[in-house]
Amino acid sequence: MTWWTSGRKEQKNLSLFNGGVPTGAADDKGTVIVIGAGAAGLTAARVLQDNGRNVLVIEGRDRIGGRMHTFDFGGAAVDEGANWIHGVPENPLFHLAEEAGISTTNDDVGHPLRMQVFDSGSGRAVSIFRFVYMLWRANRLSGHFAHESKSAAHAEANLAERFEKEIAGVHGKMNQRLLRYGLRTIVDLTMAEKSELLHPNALAINPDYENTDDYTIDGGYRQLVNVLAGGLDIRTGTRVTQIRYDEHGVTVVTDHEEYQGAHVIVTVPLGVLKSNSIAFDPPLPEQKTQAIGNLGFGNVEKVFLKFDFPFWRSSPHQTRHLFHMSDTVGDFPAFLDLTDSSGQPVLCSIISGDQSRRLAADPEPLIDEATGLLKTMFPDTYQDPTAVHVSNWQNDPFAGGSYSTPVPGTSAEDYDRLAMPVAGRVLFAGEATYQERGGFVEGAMGSGVREARRILGQEVDLVLRKVPT
Repeated sequence: MTWWTSGRKEQKNLSLFNGGVPTGAADDKGTVIVIGAGAAGLTAARVLQDNGRNVLVIEGRDRIGGRMHTFDFGGAAVDEGANWIHGVPENPLFHLAEEAGISTTNDDVGHPLRMQVFDSGSGRAVSIFRFVYMLWRANRLSGHFAHESKSAAHAEANLAERFEKEIAGVHGKMNQRLLRYGLRTIVDLTMAEKSELLHPNALAINPDYENTDDYTIDGGYRQLVNVLAGGLDIRTGTRVTQIRYDEHGVTVVTDHEEYQGAHVIVTVPLGVLKSNSIAFDPPLPEQKTQAIGNLGFGNVEKVFLKFDFPFWRSSPHQTRHLFHMSDTVGDFPAFLDLTDSSGQPVLCSIISGDQSRRLAADPEPLIDEATGLLKTMFPDTYQDPTAVHVSNWQNDPFAGGSYSTPVPGTSAEDYDRLAMPVAGRVLFAGEATYQERGGFVEGAMGSGVREARRILGQEVDLVLRKVPT
């Protein structure tokens, strides 16, 4: 049984949570308090309330959605956090959106006729077909790494060393540079950290979908947020400071008041758990705190640039994504054309690792670097942006970064340990508790269904009703 309800014929490999009913907290009495109104929290609350439980959602921010945040950027709707539905048609989130009446669009970011590649080393454009061929080789190699055992032993200390060993065996300096871009840059963005700081088995611990398409949600992820949140009791602007629990129930202490419940589902990001900003009384078990410490929490940031005219396009009506090869790994690797999905001429550069940390510390130099690079790429048509916005998940006290990632010292079991309930009263959900799709919205949602099932003691599913038009 899948965790979404579908009228269409079921397709292979669409199930995210297919593990029956977890044990450890089944109870048909009392209020369930959900901490966090992101993907995991809203999903858990939605399933519980739809199955007759009284639910209260507490959110520290003055908005809902968590790391799903669509905002208006000079008339353009852009997503500061979650942006795509990856892995279509395998991803059940795509079918959930479809059945809720949420329209989506194929992003087609890898289409050879919709990209331009600039090599800052030579100052020239790169052959599109040579670039695509090396991306294909990178994808095959990363797929090989993803299919190995999660506990395979390697002499290399991190994923970067494994990549460089493979790159060294490729003939030709340009081919090596292209393969390094395909492996290091794309993986570093996907895993939210530079490869030097990733577990050598990171791709096996957190495998990605294979040979599938990426879609965006028309109007942004807020479309999904609004459907999930409909009719729920959500208290925004309420910061949780302490969780007390015993065999009788839980008390959630906030900066406003205390709330009593039968259970609490903690869905805050791993970065918040690492910060110890929420105190637990009694303290969490050692196995739980070790898992929190062992898992990495990476950072991905975005630089949004809005223009009066899409000067980078060869045709005003044809999308063009810009890819940038640099001898410095992670140096503004791409500018994605969001014009069609946002409704305004917008480029977005997604960065991770050291560059994202620099952006969080002082954005102005990075903005100058981004616009300077575009001016170099398009000396005859470049225009200055009319508006600029940068994300800052690293310094957000309700995030502390972007999403979980396997670093040296992480084991696949750490995700399961983080997911285990404490004393049958304190439950945990979120992408960092869902190893199969850690770091992704559907993983967070799957964890919310899992914990709702744990409390209800039955195999229920998430049902999203179509929004009236």
